[in-house]
Amino acid sequence: MMCYKDMTFCPFYADCAEQVHCDRPLTPEVRIQADMWWGEAGAPIAVYMEKPDCWVQEVLLNKESGK
Repeated sequence: MMCYKDMTFCPFYADCAEQVHCDRPLTPEVRIQADMWWGEAGAPIAVYMEKPDCWVQEVLLNKESGK
């Protein structure tokens, strides 16, 4: 099956510490571009089913501690 840009996109980019450097984020813009490429039926987009090895947990600051 042919998929958009013949690559796998990452739906886990939003909570990844490396999202700024990611070249495969499945952003809303990617979905729009894929639909424009394919048509109204919805483009086939290959996505990771699990977090890839490059995914890194984003560290959230604890607001209660005042940091």
